[in-house]
Amino acid sequence: MRSFVPKSYPKRLDRFYREDSKLWFSRLELRKQRSIYYFGLKGDTIPRLILIFDSDIKQSNFRLYGSEVLIRLEMDNINKIKNDFKLIYVNKEKYPNHYYLSIGQLYGGELSNNLELLILNHGCYHRNYLERMFKVALD
Repeated sequence: MRSFVPKSYPKRLDRFYREDSKLWFSRLELRKQRSIYYFGLKGDTIPRLILIFDSDIKQSNFRLYGSEVLIRLEMDNINKIKNDFKLIYVNKEKYPNHYYLSIGQLYGGELSNNLELLILNHGCYHRNYLERMFKVALD
């Protein structure tokens, strides 16, 4: 996973993992207004999902809507994923393949289960996606 951590920031990387969970995540604070969140499953050596939080909402690929956590995704075929998650168009006319996927409420314990479901049932994001998200986070 070292290739996804900027060389000048490794000491700022916080890792989170519990033995009884399949999911792990790490948080890297780049600056006060921007953080990268890496997610994977037990045994993964590279993240399967990278989420960027920025105080500028246009720079984030996830956000809070009230207490609901939404992830912005680009997908051509939503038929399979819409059975597991609530989807909301970002802007149907301007971005027809972009959706907000609800992974649940901030409080209540369902976030890690839903992230695990997302990663397990809907595949691993390919390396080009991960590298692109990583570069976006550093801009």
